[in-house]
Amino acid sequence: TYDEGAAKYAIYTNQDLKKALSKPVDGATYTVFADVEVPSNFTMSPARKGSSFTIDLNGYTVTLNGNTGCIVAKDAMLTVTDSIKDGNGSMVHAGANYMFAVKNGITFTLNDNDLCSSNGQGLIVNQ
Repeated sequence: TYDEGAAKYAIYTNQDLKKALSKPVDGATYTVFADVEVPSNFTMSPARKGSSFTIDLNGYTVTLNGNTGCIVAKDAMLTVTDSIKDGNGSMVHAGANYMFAVKNGITFTLNDNDLCSSNGQGLIVNQ
């Protein structure tokens, strides 16, 4: 669901997450309200260069399935945070490859180093 006045998106299902993050909106916050999964080799491709968007884990888990995780394309600023104080929000990747691959010009901010875990590589730059 979407709150147009505040550019906030509520993520309840895998489909919500896939739809919202395939073309993230500049200035938007995507708040997770259930444990969800992202398909392997998922690409976040902002509609325009310089977009800034936030994934708020809100105490829930986003699981990146498959061997490869998310590709963040174009010049963008992505922030991953957990707004629940002492929350258990996390992004988990069980594959052998990368969790996030980012292109040139991406700013990636992880607001807590406990938010992400990967069996493979965490972040690959300049893919």
